[in-house]
Order: sequence, then C-alpha cells, then structure tokens
Amino acid sequence: MHLIKMVEGRALDYLARYRFLTVSQLVRLGAGDEKNLRKRLKELETAGLIRLQEFRLGPSSGRLPNAHWLTAKGARLVSEANREQVEAPRVRGIKEKHWWHRMLTVDALIAADRWAATSNKESVGFQTYMQWKDTKPITGLDLGSKAAIADAIFRATDTAGNHRVYVIEVYCSRYSEGVSSHPLEQMEPYVLAGDQVDVSLNLGADDKAARVLIVCDTSDLRDRILRVMPQRKGMPPSSSPTWGRFLLKAADELRDFGTGWHQFGEGLRDLPT
Repeated sequence: MHLIKMVEGRALDYLARYRFLTVSQLVRLGAGDEKNLRKRLKELETAGLIRLQEFRLGPSSGRLPNAHWLTAKGARLVSEANREQVEAPRVRGIKEKHWWHRMLTVDALIAADRWAATSNKESVGFQTYMQWKDTKPITGLDLGSKAAIADAIFRATDTAGNHRVYVIEVYCSRYSEGVSSHPLEQMEPYVLAGDQVDVSLNLGADDKAARVLIVCDTSDLRDRILRVMPQRKGMPPSSSPTWGRFLLKAADELRDFGTGWHQFGEGLRDLPT
C-alpha cells in the first residue's frame, strides 16, 4: 500500500487486489508472519474494515480456512490511501466446493502476478468472476453460439510494449469427485469459439491471440481433460491449430507459472509471451 506500510496496510492492499484471501495466502504474499497477521486481521475485523467467511464441514470433518474480504469501509480506506478506486466485493453465500474454486482462482492470480514481476513484464491487471457490473460478472465473454463467464482475465505487457491476454479457467474435481463431464462442458464453448475468443476480448488483428489457461485442482483431472476432450463429439480434429490456444496445469504446478504447461498431444511448453 502506498501510504499504509504496516502489516495491516499490506493485508488491506492485498485484499483490495485479490478480493478474498486466507491467512496462508496472505503469508505467502508477504503481508506478515502468521502469528502477527492473525492478530492484525482480528483488529481490522473489530474496526469494521474486513469480514470473513467461515466454512464448517461437520463435527468429524473440521473446517476450511476462513476467507477474508474488504467491507465498504475498508474499501474506502484503501481508495483514499492509494488514490485509486477500490470496490468491496459482492459477498455471496457459497458452499464448500465453491470455496475450493474461489481459493484456487486466487492462487492462480497470485502465481500470475509473481510470474509477471519476475519475467520482465508488467501486470496490467486482471478481472475475475468475483467482480460484478450491475447483475453480471464482468468477465462474461460472447463466444458465438454460447456465452461464458471466465474465472479470470489476466493482462500483461513486456518492456517492449507487447501485450498479451490470458483467460484463466479453474476446474475442480471436488464438484463431482472427479468423474462428471462438468469441466469438459465448461471448456467446450471455448474450443468451438475459435477466434471469437479474441473478438470477445476486443483484440485487434495485430494483437497476439489470447491463450486459455486451464488450472485443475488435481493432476488426475488435468490428464483426464487432455485425454478425453479431443474425443468428445463435435470437437475439431486433434491436428487442428485450435488446440494450441489451450494450456493446462495442476494446482501443485502453479509455482512455476511461466513454464511446464501441458498441451493437447504436444508435451510441455513455456507460457507464450
């Protein structure tokens, strides 16, 4: 944070950027050590600057880590300190399986930010499905025959001024114990849309094509998508350049965000820049 330099300020600054964060994510971001951070977060909550969501799984299953978020009061404070508009997130009651999806989306964005900061790039910014305009998430995309809501849209520019857009989709096997076709159905409109993905993102003819980054909660789900998706009815042939738009990682591979992305039928590659 530009004006507030203490642990509290760093926590508020990160919450303004990522919207929902657990203590472990804040520690990973460098907001402070866990013991001190928990104390400061409690003070921020008492002051009405943040709130948290608790998820209890039942008497035998324990609980999930709390997710913290800015209140309207907290957003105003950050806006005044940074002299830039910050909005409090629209908080909706979500179930345990959606908690996993939300936190993995944030993990992906943290990894993308770190990659941009360490690879001669500037993170121009990102939008997520957790941000709303009127009654809809701001990441809605017109993919021709179908519409989609991207989990995140990440934009980066290198020092030469080259601009690149990455659509991030997060798929969780926890939705269905890893056996349903739900992730495949979510991905299908992107595959069938072809260049309409770029049109929906307002990319010009001279801009580099957007890449769709698929982040899976497990390597099993990642491998299943790589194996099964091209075999689905109506999909383009495996030789189609369409498949080159898609890159996949499992959650435990996010640390090396710029390298080691899985392709359809072509092994691994670095993230295109």
